[in-house]
Amino acid sequence: MRHVSRMSLNSFVIGFVLFCSIKAVVAEEATVKRTAWQYKDNKIGTITIKHVREKKWIADRPDKRQMIYELVDQTDQYVELQNVKSKLRMRFYADRSEWYQVKSQKWVGYFKGKWIKTDSTPQPEKVVRQPREDGYHIQLAYFVPEDQKPSPNYRQKIQVLMSFVSDLYLQDLKQKRYKTNGLTYVLAADGQVSVQLIRGIRPASFYNNAPAFDANEQWKRLVPEIRDEIPGHSSQVILVFSETYDYGPADKLWNGVMARGAYYSAERGMGIYSAHILRDEFCALTIEKQRRLFFDKTPIPGRKALGHRMNTPRCEFVEDGFGAVAHELGHALGLPHDLRDDRRNIMANGFRNLKQNLQGSAAKVGFSNDNARLLMASRYLGLDLDNTDNDPAEVEFKLTHSLKQGASISVKAKDETGLRAVVFIDKKKGSVIGGRALKGKAQQIQYKLPLVVKSGEVEVTVIVADAGGNQTRKTQKVKVGKSALP
Repeated sequence: MRHVSRMSLNSFVIGFVLFCSIKAVVAEEATVKRTAWQYKDNKIGTITIKHVREKKWIADRPDKRQMIYELVDQTDQYVELQNVKSKLRMRFYADRSEWYQVKSQKWVGYFKGKWIKTDSTPQPEKVVRQPREDGYHIQLAYFVPEDQKPSPNYRQKIQVLMSFVSDLYLQDLKQKRYKTNGLTYVLAADGQVSVQLIRGIRPASFYNNAPAFDANEQWKRLVPEIRDEIPGHSSQVILVFSETYDYGPADKLWNGVMARGAYYSAERGMGIYSAHILRDEFCALTIEKQRRLFFDKTPIPGRKALGHRMNTPRCEFVEDGFGAVAHELGHALGLPHDLRDDRRNIMANGFRNLKQNLQGSAAKVGFSNDNARLLMASRYLGLDLDNTDNDPAEVEFKLTHSLKQGASISVKAKDETGLRAVVFIDKKKGSVIGGRALKGKAQQIQYKLPLVVKSGEVEVTVIVADAGGNQTRKTQKVKVGKSALP
């Protein structure tokens, strides 16, 4: 039997212990999957960058700033991400991070940090509809934060709701003797209206900015994620119902409720409306049942519609909600507010009076003539537009004002395809104050505006729509009275 010295035995024991320790550390590190990297910023606090879906990562920050990253590369040593907005590239190691300095083309040390355990599991990538192939159809979508569940029958409810919106547009434009097929929506494989489900990567409180609920901030946080999940978003009008409102008590409606719409181009716009309107109290699964809800006066306990008392009747929420969807879609299609007939114009508060149309009242709500002309110059409603024309009209205008005669405007416009309409907006009132149809490829007009200001400033926006569905928007200001003196 070979003799083993005490020193050799001790060395063997120490080596074995070290081996086991290293193995244990490696095993422990292996249990920490590289799905969340955490570091501390002395100014902001603790920041965690999490893997949420396929190549997408986000930063959870105490200041709630929206930071989205895309995976660039990963090795055994690091994960490399790029900030979607700033294009900053970063590498995250087991104990540190680096950022890529473009000028020096070198990786520079950044924060110290580490991979941490997390309970969240990255969501699988959604199978989504391909971009629009032909025709101008509105894409409907339903946004659900990570901590909420989709409402049962959401697709069927949205289909019912949008049928009322479609009918509102079509009946009003036909009554004004326009030729249109009305609004159309993207269809799914089963031939029914498509409603794309978008799962948010944050909880609802992040989007609605709880407890300081802020609709403008909510818009800023929702739009990037929505666009990221809809292929072809740059050439579509998208209408989204968002499950980001708060379920708790509120002075009016629900905290976190929002209604926004924005026009970007002849092909592109977006409207977002809170999914509280899809609740069973307000949205039915059939057209006939939905019509009854418009007249149902059952009180909704603990809830107050705008301009009403607490425990507001159900019909008021339904009327306001369905009408507001039509209103925000109008903005997405390029319509401004028109407050000249506040109770009847959809782009004013007329959208709150939809029952008048369902009752067959002579005083139906609809679009003003000026806004109707803009709708018929939209690719989503007009039948005789040149959809290959993506160049907006060239517009020059001069705004003048005198205390005796008020404001007047001269406009020169030309477009290689043709001109359709001009609309004038008082920026301070936030309303249309005039407009007219345009014809031909070039036109010059003088227009007296119903606008008299004794002192201060007059600010007017001109919208010119062409025969390609494009809008040109320009704004001018003039000083009035004492403020106009040098």
